[in-house]
Amino acid sequence: MEEEIKNPKRRIVTLEWNKEDIIEIYASQFSDDPYKFMEMPSGVNEFAGDHQNYVCDAAGNVIGISSVPVYSSWYHTTISETILDIDKIKEGAEVFVQWGDFGGKIKNVRATVPRYPYIDLVDNKDYDLSTVPCGAEG
Repeated sequence: MEEEIKNPKRRIVTLEWNKEDIIEIYASQFSDDPYKFMEMPSGVNEFAGDHQNYVCDAAGNVIGISSVPVYSSWYHTTISETILDIDKIKEGAEVFVQWGDFGGKIKNVRATVPRYPYIDLVDNKDYDLSTVPCGAEG
């Protein structure tokens, strides 16, 4: 454990899922051969050790795992927390999340490693409340 702490091989990052691939997953629900259904706004919480999705590079090598995709209404996209090999974490890098139940139909969802930190909003502790209008608008 001490060695892993000194020299970690993976790190938690955010992935931003490809919108067209998400739309294809939802559209497949109206076909005779659908992909695994994706809950919205967030995938069903999985217990530790339960189903996770492999994350692969372009060559098909497993480079991490992802869980609980979440639709962000603020950013209008689907994101997930992911554990990736440190040497694969490059902003803008494309990876593939294998969405589905293993032994069943799998969709290789394109995803990118976005900026870090992902949230680019003013931190609550730094927000100037005097800029918020008080009362009814109009």
